[in-house]
Amino acid sequence: MNWLEIFAIAFGIFYLIYSIKFRNRPTVYFRDTKIVKGKEAKYLKIQLYLSILIALIFIAVGITVAKNDLDGIYIILTPLILHFINFMIKIISRIKGYVE
Repeated sequence: MNWLEIFAIAFGIFYLIYSIKFRNRPTVYFRDTKIVKGKEAKYLKIQLYLSILIALIFIAVGITVAKNDLDGIYIILTPLILHFINFMIKIISRIKGYVE
């Protein structure tokens, strides 16, 4: 197990704790969004679920790469998944009318 695999697992655990601890406010990625009044709870619920999904993806990729002795490129490409999911949160929130 090298440092990159440990970093991915640690980042996943840290992001999971961060997501649960600060579930009542927008994450760093969404500080600039304007949430519609009255729909804050629904928006934060979507954000929490997908943030937990992101954390579990990071942990799973780190464990899979360590267990199967794969290249570190999988860990390096994982942040693309993070940004894609965060982008999807913005699109879903705009479609449902949670943000302006």
